[in-house]
Amino acid sequence: MPEKITKKAKKKQPDYFRRLELQGELLQDCAALLEEALSHYDFLRLPKQLEQMHRLAEQSGGLRRAMVSALIEDFLPPMERGDFMALSAGWDCALRRAERTLRHFLTMRTAQTPQAAVRLAHCFCGQATALRQCAALLPQRKKQGEALLRHTRTVDALEEQSDQIYMEALQELFAQQPDPRALLVWRTLFAQMKERCDEAGALALTLESAVMKNL
Repeated sequence: MPEKITKKAKKKQPDYFRRLELQGELLQDCAALLEEALSHYDFLRLPKQLEQMHRLAEQSGGLRRAMVSALIEDFLPPMERGDFMALSAGWDCALRRAERTLRHFLTMRTAQTPQAAVRLAHCFCGQATALRQCAALLPQRKKQGEALLRHTRTVDALEEQSDQIYMEALQELFAQQPDPRALLVWRTLFAQMKERCDEAGALALTLESAVMKNL
């Protein structure tokens, strides 16, 4: 009687790229929520908006932890482990810090939002959209490398735009705000918004590096 040969079922490789794209979608949703909160500012609505943002951050954290677990077990992931980790952590960090920025508005009990803060939020929202588009193109990075880099250049351009908005906002603040407390509050909040745009720019650089190393 012939001996039965059993084959061990091949374990399906995790879809790392899809997880990054999901994190990109979460950051885009988070940035849109931040822009909405500042464009139609209502202090009483901030707690509920923060709850929504916190749920997005928790989902992103879950995706990052799943990425770590999968990379530990995977023998040959489709890109370098360090690049997957840097990208996943970058999206997760950007999202959590966006939540922290909105929390600052609640903590400092601001009654209204200057137009400069809205414009900075708009820049961040545009960057988050471009970064999500980058994530969607990562699996085809060898064929879509130039298209992907166009999106990272969009992130860079919006970061430069945020630099100008930030400096103009500070100049106006120091020239026109007589109240030291209000000056301190808005200088802090403008800096928080500018940092979100800078972090998006840093994530774009990480994407460019990952693409160059894994062509």
